[in-house]
Amino acid sequence: MYKLSSQAGNLSQYKAAIVEEIKGWTDALTAKPDAMLRQRSIVQLASAAVHALRGDSSAGWAAMELHEANLLTQALDGSHTLANAVVALLKTMVGGSDCDVDLEDAMLLLVVAYCLAAQHAHALQGQSAGDLSSPWDPDQERLIKDAVVVALMQADEHSLKKLSWLQDLPQRIQHHRQRQQQQQLHGSQEVSDGEDEALGEDESQEGGITGDAQDSGDSLYYEGRQLRLKVQEGVEQILTQLRGAAALHARAQERMQKSTETSGQTAADIAAETLPLMRHLTEKVLRKQNISGLYHATASIRSLLKSGLGRFGLQKQPHPADNAVVILFVVGGISMLELREVQQAVDNQTSQGGKLPQLLTGGTVLLRPSDLYQNLCSPKSTC
Repeated sequence: MYKLSSQAGNLSQYKAAIVEEIKGWTDALTAKPDAMLRQRSIVQLASAAVHALRGDSSAGWAAMELHEANLLTQALDGSHTLANAVVALLKTMVGGSDCDVDLEDAMLLLVVAYCLAAQHAHALQGQSAGDLSSPWDPDQERLIKDAVVVALMQADEHSLKKLSWLQDLPQRIQHHRQRQQQQQLHGSQEVSDGEDEALGEDESQEGGITGDAQDSGDSLYYEGRQLRLKVQEGVEQILTQLRGAAALHARAQERMQKSTETSGQTAADIAAETLPLMRHLTEKVLRKQNISGLYHATASIRSLLKSGLGRFGLQKQPHPADNAVVILFVVGGISMLELREVQQAVDNQTSQGGKLPQLLTGGTVLLRPSDLYQNLCSPKSTC
């Protein structure tokens, strides 16, 4: 057990010692496959503790929370203010001197902004979430699109390497930038050589060199134009997918709100509409509340008659919680955060007492944070 000192220097030393000790334990466990499998939960927890104590990503996490809170605040003033905040954030990507998040994080914040704009448009226009073609007006989305294009075209090498989900666009941008640098270097060398040449040199030869340089410059110019058009096309595909994702998110919020309003819940339960979808659904299952859009699949004539009578109000419809085991399966994949939300809902309901069904949660794949960009922001992905 370590006795932490109040002095900052001693505190950092103790923290470093704790990190090294925990890392030594995890390395010893991972060195033996059988031990790692038996103690995988402890290994995962220890690895997360090492990563958090080192603080390698703490500054980035704090910056992301700050920018997300800023977007939430700007959304209260309307989509125009929110769009200006998004454009201002993307403009800080250019140069990178005053930016505390990278371009990949900015794309994640763009997803948040689209979802907030879709909710605002739905509340303002009073139309169904599925009827929204775009949460922004044309001028706002044009400004956002131009800002994304400029940020991609001028992103540094480190940021481009992290954008592997954009297929070959990062490589093409980097290749074009290298050609530009070579052209500038070649031009400066020609100027230096020209100053050292005699005044009586043949002008035709000088004209040939100038013509070659002009042809190379024209080729590079047209290559840049084509690359920019390609980037604009890719950004348009990304924004199209973000529109669809924002509409789906708004539709899910709309369904949860309608389900909450028609279930006769108390004022405390109505606040559940702001919960994440998986936790909201889990709590409805465990509390045996009505789930909007859920239909009972019948497997026998008796079940068919029971379900039919329930629809006419003559008999109570079966509920998932009537079974001993309930399976929540997400097509498309489920993340660790969603699994934690389900566990939190189960723990909350368990603390209130009562018999609960066994809840099994899974999906087609366990999603990683990096999968979000590939599945949502990749130009060739579909929503």
